[in-house]
Amino acid sequence: MIEKILFVDDEPQVLDGYRRQLGRKYRTECAQGGEEALERIAAEGPFAVVVSDMNMPGMNGVELLSKIRDVAPDSVRIMFTGTDQSNAALAVNQSQIFRFLTKPCPTDVLDAALEAGLAQYRQTIAERTLLSSTLTGAVKVLTDVLAAARPVAFGRTERVRLLVRRIAKEIAPRLMWRAELAALLSQLGCIGLPEEVLTKAYAGKQIVARDAELYREHPQVGRDLLKNVPRLEAVAEIILQQEKHFDGTGFPKDAVAGEEIPVEARILKVALDLDSLTLAGVKHADAIAEMGTRAGTYDNAVLSVAASLTKADEAPSLSA
Repeated sequence: MIEKILFVDDEPQVLDGYRRQLGRKYRTECAQGGEEALERIAAEGPFAVVVSDMNMPGMNGVELLSKIRDVAPDSVRIMFTGTDQSNAALAVNQSQIFRFLTKPCPTDVLDAALEAGLAQYRQTIAERTLLSSTLTGAVKVLTDVLAAARPVAFGRTERVRLLVRRIAKEIAPRLMWRAELAALLSQLGCIGLPEEVLTKAYAGKQIVARDAELYREHPQVGRDLLKNVPRLEAVAEIILQQEKHFDGTGFPKDAVAGEEIPVEARILKVALDLDSLTLAGVKHADAIAEMGTRAGTYDNAVLSVAASLTKADEAPSLSA
């Protein structure tokens, strides 16, 4: 696939010059001003490199490239400045641009900057692909080990993941992938506990004090197993906070409370407790009612979404 380069300027004749000068070598697209550039990125992206003029009416180059950094972080950003270099530091700090070039720019200098930008983009994508495949493999190994060693724990993660997906879709759709991943790995810290202990604990039944203490600390064990895995640091923190109450009580005993608790962890807490009640034979509506009496335990917005789930969304029992 040929990577696209987007040139942004408020002067049509300048954009025409880029097309003539570079169109034969690069897949060149043009946008007249910042607003059009953002629209094209949203509709036609990704662009490997975005080259923007600094001085444009309405939205200058720093503002545009800062926005592009948020909406298209992989795009390599290059900015044209005039003879005044005072904006260069601002562009570097705010937009984290790759290069800045002075107008008028010789063809060979522009060509070298574009080649360097394309090389940077390709490296970024290659590293992300490698990291993604490595992460996928690592997660599969972890879940396969859990499934083989503690089938009851693995079954709980599958049920809870389905609940988390439904709730996260309404509460935090952009974070749904991370919430699901946290649910899938949430019981990793239980791998050292016997199956019979987990079966009782998951259904809310009483277990001996020593086992109860070990079970209570499984979020910490899970977090410690995952915290050094690249790209799983945030998931590890969600897992640590999965039993945290909205009022700050619960595990772990720290000062985190309310909306300081990751929203994915708040969703996971509701899903876990709903799963436990339904495993114990409590109907969905009755389980939600029971959870509603536990003052300070849940984020009410999350619990409200959980209450709206249909019967088909309920977690199945172990015998199912």
